[in-house]
Amino acid sequence: MSPIANIPSPKLPVLTFWYEFYYDVIKRGKYTYKIAELHDGNEGPIVRISPYDVHVNELEFHDKLYVDSARRRDRWSRAAKAFGHLGSTFATTSEDQHWTRCKPINKVFLAAGGRPAGVAPSVLPRRFLRAPWSVFEGPDRAPNSNPRFYRYMIDVVSTFAFGKAFGSTKSHNFGLEWQRLFMSWSEMAYLSKQFGSLGAVIESLPDGLLQKISSAMSLVIR
Repeated sequence: MSPIANIPSPKLPVLTFWYEFYYDVIKRGKYTYKIAELHDGNEGPIVRISPYDVHVNELEFHDKLYVDSARRRDRWSRAAKAFGHLGSTFATTSEDQHWTRCKPINKVFLAAGGRPAGVAPSVLPRRFLRAPWSVFEGPDRAPNSNPRFYRYMIDVVSTFAFGKAFGSTKSHNFGLEWQRLFMSWSEMAYLSKQFGSLGAVIESLPDGLLQKISSAMSLVIR
């Protein structure tokens, strides 16, 4: 018998991962909200959400879950598949190996490292504030600030990560193509988690074919 057999759960997620597939792939990322419904219903703060997964909605559990360097835990390989290439830093399953791979990257984000040479901190906010609201919404719709902050974030992160902003805050559509790309990646993560070999198949495709399949991918290739 499974060691988590006594944890409350609907019958379907106990039997199959297709329950998760339905809400994340078919319903496009709605499994998080379904889990919240289970907690708010009769299942309580601890819910079994798959044959091997348990979800805990309890603040006191955070200290046990989010461990420090003295109490390291490896990531579940199935969950890591959602991040694509298992050889990447973000998808590394071994905690010790993850720390080793993070060290060269961490110094980029440390305050002691300063900001990248030649980056004027006031440039991006000025572009952000001057962009017309009509860029984001149609003429008959009220302005929505979410896309504006989203594309500003893209330029800030790319500036510190690559030393040069992607230019989302000064493009004619304010980086809408990058938002579409990241949304596509998010949806691909749900598929990759269910079908672990999918990422390797996509990586093996020629660049030209990838661009035909997804125009957003041409941004990465360029």
